[in-house]
Amino acid sequence: MKKLSLLVSLTVLLSIIAYGQSNTETLETLLNRINDIKAASFNLKSSSSAPGDTLAFRTFEKYMQMYINPVDTITGARYFVSGINTKSEYEICYDGRYSVRLNWDKRTARVDTVSGELYSRPSSPFFIKVRALLEYSISNPDSTNIQCSEYGDSSKISFVFNNKYIEFLFLQPMIKHQEGMKSRYEVWLDKNRMPYKMIRRVPHQTSFVTISDLIVEDISDDEFDALKQIPIGFKIRGRENTKVTTGELEGQLASDWILKEIDGDSIALKDLKGKVVLLQFTGIGCGPCHASIPFLKTLAEDYKDKDFELLCIETWSKNISGIERYKAKNELNYPFLVGNTNLKENYKIQGVPAFFILDENRIIKKVNVGYKKGETEKTIIESIDALL
Repeated sequence: MKKLSLLVSLTVLLSIIAYGQSNTETLETLLNRINDIKAASFNLKSSSSAPGDTLAFRTFEKYMQMYINPVDTITGARYFVSGINTKSEYEICYDGRYSVRLNWDKRTARVDTVSGELYSRPSSPFFIKVRALLEYSISNPDSTNIQCSEYGDSSKISFVFNNKYIEFLFLQPMIKHQEGMKSRYEVWLDKNRMPYKMIRRVPHQTSFVTISDLIVEDISDDEFDALKQIPIGFKIRGRENTKVTTGELEGQLASDWILKEIDGDSIALKDLKGKVVLLQFTGIGCGPCHASIPFLKTLAEDYKDKDFELLCIETWSKNISGIERYKAKNELNYPFLVGNTNLKENYKIQGVPAFFILDENRIIKKVNVGYKKGETEKTIIESIDALL
């Protein structure tokens, strides 16, 4: 194993920045160094916050081992993820064909066949995301505003993409053009000029990913097989066995619950009998969920004098103060409740936003997963009007 074998060559980067090499050439220098990495292991800390909020609503720390896989068109690498203190107990294994998620408490393994469909794509490792950001910026210099800054033993490269929402989650960027929108990224380099932090600022979320204890190896692992990492005795299940269609829920009595409003009293579903109810299962940091807020605020205002109730249920974050700030910042005019695991299981929530429309007897009349401006709004309004 060769520890940080690339650091000597990377030391040239800061002098390049300092002596005025063009931004494109600076990015190419860093990109070439990253392209030399064949394998790496590191500790990873990831946190997320609402836009303009300095306090994280979600944080996790993991250990990752990655192997570059040139033939993989989704993530660009094979990898496994585990706890920092339980490195032998893999939690996620990905080899380009299968994504395996291991639950050591329940002794289960969920095996997903990887396809090009968005829902089945695992996210790329840290260095692949940085590489995708650099490659896009080099290829599109006219639409990318780049600044290089120096801070003693570290340096920062800032990227601003105007009039577009752009994500570097996979090998290839996801781009949505929208007038007036900005996406901002920062890549921080340590004193050895190795990327160690990436900050992402998009309209619905700010995220911070930091790596430490980096070990770079000049090896590859073409034999890494995700399925072979499943321990003996684990029960195997696939996504196709757990995915619930809307038809399986529509027509059923909605499961009862009592939940605490983030800044108020508890609300029980049974107390809403006699009203048409729209439940939105959401997640702070979910882009489509955030995009639906203007529609929901208008809906709450337009139907406030009718036998209708709109309730939003948070399913991603347990950070109460972060949820409170999110509600206040977005000036939500409808109740914002904190969900739990049992609720998610009872309503079969596998993705957000998910909209459940209930009639006055709490029968689920319509389920809509996802949000598409105009189309989703029309479906929801028609369904509500038909019940009032």
